[in-house]
This record gives sequence, C-alpha cells and structure tokens, in this order.
Amino acid sequence: MFKSAFVKMKSVKTRAVIASCAALSLSFTVDFDKLSAIDFSSRCLYKGFDPAEEGKITGWQFYVTPDNFMRFKKIYYKGRQAYFSFNIHRFQDLSYIGDRTKGVVQIKTQADDIIVQTYNDPKGNVDSMSTVLKIPVKNVSMEQIDSLKKALVFLKSH
Repeated sequence: MFKSAFVKMKSVKTRAVIASCAALSLSFTVDFDKLSAIDFSSRCLYKGFDPAEEGKITGWQFYVTPDNFMRFKKIYYKGRQAYFSFNIHRFQDLSYIGDRTKGVVQIKTQADDIIVQTYNDPKGNVDSMSTVLKIPVKNVSMEQIDSLKKALVFLKSH
C-alpha cells in the first residue's frame, strides 16, 4: 500500500517545514494537495474494506498511485488472486449502497476502463474489462464516502 511520508510524521512543525521545502523544490512534481488526496483515498478504501464479504481472503492491497492509477488486489486462500486497476482520469462516479456498519462502494468509470485479472484460478486465468468496481466495506461513515468521492474528483482533474 502506498503511504505518504507525511502520515508517519508526528510533529506539526516537522510537517510544516517539509511541506514548505517540497513546495519550493523544482523537482517535486506532485503537489501536497494531490498527495493528501492519494493518501486519503488509499487509506479509506484499505481500512474500510470488508474481507468477510469476499470469502476466504488472506490479504489485500489497495492503493492510489501518484500517476493516477487505482489498484486493488485480493489474495484468496490457496493462492488465487484477483487484480483490478484503472486510471482515475476515467473515473465517472462513486455511489454507496448500505448503511454506516456495512455496504458496498461502487466506483464507475466512463466505459470498460477497469482492468480485471485473475491468477492461479482453478477455472483459468481471466483478463477482462469492467465499468464498475464494487468494494464491500464496513464501518464507513457517509462523510468518509463523500470525502472519498471528492478526493477522486480532485485526482481526476490533476
């Protein structure tokens, strides 16, 4: 999972100094607001993901990259994997079905822009495309869903 260096810092003063230095650096190509949106999106989806709804999952990775890709990988018992990826510039909408304790985040793209790949699947490895990525979540507030949607809209425009 992608983690910004800003998340690990404890001191507000240290964060302010590093943010100032980063803003002044000509080689720093990703601005701080974008890093915040990337970090929030990655953490929100990673922490909210409900593996109980997916069957026998042994692990998962969820991250948004600085080059505007959202990547989601599920690792199942016995090594089967499912991988989803799309460019956030193709993001169209985010909706939520459920309540505060349990639900599904649906991320929609403009067309079949979501790459879906399976590995080590007894039924055979599959490469396909999709328009909707459904992510089961738990303990996610409507405020978090709204903030996630705003972060993705922000990233789409940058």
